[in-house]
Amino acid sequence: MDMQKFIARQDPIWTEIPTFWDEGPFLGNGVMGALVYVDKESGRLHIKPGRTDIYDNRPLEKYTIMDKQFAQGRLQLGPVEIGTRGRVTGCELRLSLYDATLSGKIFTECGEVELELWIPREENALVLELKPSAGETAPAEFLPMPAETPRQTKMRELKSWNRYRPDHPAPRDLLPLREEDGRKLYEQPLYTSGSYTVCTERRGDIFLLSAATSDGEGSAAEALATLTRLADTAPARKVHLTYWHELYSRSFLSVSDPVWENFYWMQIYKMACAARPGGRIIDTMGPWCYTTSWPAAFWNLNVQLTYAPMIPTGLFDICRSLPDTLRAEMENLRLNIDPAYREGCYGIGTNTCRSLRSEVFVPGREKQKGDKVELGNLTWALFVCYTLCRTTLDEEMLRETVLPLLCGAVKYYTHFLTPDAKGILHLAPTESPEYLAVDEDTNYDLALLRWGLETLIGEYTRLGGDARIPDWQNTLDHLTEYPEDEKEGLLIARNTRLAHSHRHYSHLLAFYPLHLLDAKKPEDCERIRRSVAHWHSMPEELEGYSQTGAASMLAMMGDGNAAVGYLDGLLRDFVRPSTMYREEGGPVTETPLAAVSSMVDMLLQSYGDEINVFPACPDRWQDASFTLFAEGGCTVSASRRDGELQFVRIRAKRAGIYRLRAPFALEPQSTHPFRYAEGCYIFPLGEGEEALFTLIPEEEAFVAPVEAKESNIFGLNPAALRYVRREAICEERTRAKMAKRMKGEKKS
Repeated sequence: MDMQKFIARQDPIWTEIPTFWDEGPFLGNGVMGALVYVDKESGRLHIKPGRTDIYDNRPLEKYTIMDKQFAQGRLQLGPVEIGTRGRVTGCELRLSLYDATLSGKIFTECGEVELELWIPREENALVLELKPSAGETAPAEFLPMPAETPRQTKMRELKSWNRYRPDHPAPRDLLPLREEDGRKLYEQPLYTSGSYTVCTERRGDIFLLSAATSDGEGSAAEALATLTRLADTAPARKVHLTYWHELYSRSFLSVSDPVWENFYWMQIYKMACAARPGGRIIDTMGPWCYTTSWPAAFWNLNVQLTYAPMIPTGLFDICRSLPDTLRAEMENLRLNIDPAYREGCYGIGTNTCRSLRSEVFVPGREKQKGDKVELGNLTWALFVCYTLCRTTLDEEMLRETVLPLLCGAVKYYTHFLTPDAKGILHLAPTESPEYLAVDEDTNYDLALLRWGLETLIGEYTRLGGDARIPDWQNTLDHLTEYPEDEKEGLLIARNTRLAHSHRHYSHLLAFYPLHLLDAKKPEDCERIRRSVAHWHSMPEELEGYSQTGAASMLAMMGDGNAAVGYLDGLLRDFVRPSTMYREEGGPVTETPLAAVSSMVDMLLQSYGDEINVFPACPDRWQDASFTLFAEGGCTVSASRRDGELQFVRIRAKRAGIYRLRAPFALEPQSTHPFRYAEGCYIFPLGEGEEALFTLIPEEEAFVAPVEAKESNIFGLNPAALRYVRREAICEERTRAKMAKRMKGEKKS
């Protein structure tokens, strides 16, 4: 397969001027990123760099959970402005996903400028080449922004005075600009200690910018050293291209729906832009920092949805930044627990900034403004890590990170379980994320606790036993059932029904993603249908991730047409031309990535001991081909042509008995002995062995791109504007939603 040619048909193209951050090209290397757009006021091209690890560092003691973002939130650096003589009037830009490089031209009132921009994979710098035509110039200048938390900036912009902090001390001033060896240094002291530095240099047509941060005095030296290493960019370019070319060979997906095929590969590119091995947790923005209400990492949905799609698509190395960070921060996860319950317990609150310090509320205590009574956030993150372990068969990660933390998360729950007269255990009042109601037996927490107990019992039994298994089993046996209504489905909590629009699917976690309810069981399937229908019957507050959640749930029930319909709603009403996404005007990275999980769920499902191929392929995906990764350490390849399954190939990482559920029209030929029972092909595989089930000649059973009826859809061009809306989200609507939300918070 010519992967370069295939990926080229996914490239976004700009033939119209992007005038906002979520319309333009974006680049990143897992730490550093850049947004490209034309500033409306100046009419000049702006390239806005950011780093995932540049945070404020004010003391946390005086701040509530939500207000920690004022103390230690992400910080914006400021744009690079290309000082053309004339205002920008047009553009021809192409973002090569295969090379992770933006190239093309911008047109101005006085001529044109050719440009090429890339961010070296292993160096935290921008490399920008600018070639102006006769009559035009292209000087590049970095314009530093004050080191003010984007949350404060956003609240002032929205006139949201309930959340604005007028008493918030101003940031320190930028140090005087200085030059060293022809390089400009912009040094920004942080509020408590340390600094970050932006360093720029012009070499003929090449403009370079590096950024560095330090808790001490080393940020300027690091920024200078980065540009010194880039005295010759050729070695860095070779490393850069090697990384990106290899990335696209890890998995494969092609469907006869060019919009969603393009979207999928844009998200693969975006995930690799946002994370790297050994890097920080991806927060709401990734490496692209912009004015936002949420300059932090959020643990009641955002982190989990960001990392989940990396697993079936084979981006295991960058996905490890989640479990690796949890392991490195175990002491802070312990300190997040109140001293009265801290022994042997771990947890995490709603959001974190520089570290994973975020206190977990103690149920039963009086709530203060900004408090969130969420107990299950760490457990949900550990579910994602556990899925990574199940897929990669990483026993070390399981033993040293996932299981110890899960033991502590479950133990914290047990402090707040109380038996009724019949011995049934009930959970003290907690909060279902986003619903702003505190009540006992919250479905969010019951589902996560039940999953945690089942996982601990199953894994420690497999590993040889543990003295705590009888206690875990006793708790599981006596745990109350999920609160439910015959007409509306799953409730928010014991005495709280879903009575108004709710963007989060926190009350439905038992079904998705935890799979504690099984859509193959008629009784569970009906419960799920009622719950999803009732949830989406009140659309006023639904957001983009409400669509991806519903899409995955319908896929689990085998309804591919309904699932892709929800994804179409995401595209039509929420996604921006560059495939970025925002709420309240600020970046929220996880939602487009969650659509990858939904697409995978339509093509491949694997949990427990079963692999289900094309379980919910929509009618309009008549042709589809993929190589993805399943739980149990399997690589699964399959192809569908004219609506008929052609072949399935399964390669095992470890020896075992495998169960394949696949909608073959006829009995396939198999390279391996099997038996057929309960709708599944059941067969053994040794370590490294593969089995092929095929209706076509074996030599033709390989994945290949389906025919491209359209290509290069995203960006800002006529094709893109047929599928996504260019107009900005109405700020009046945003303010109205915020006012309603804040009223609910105040009442709560």
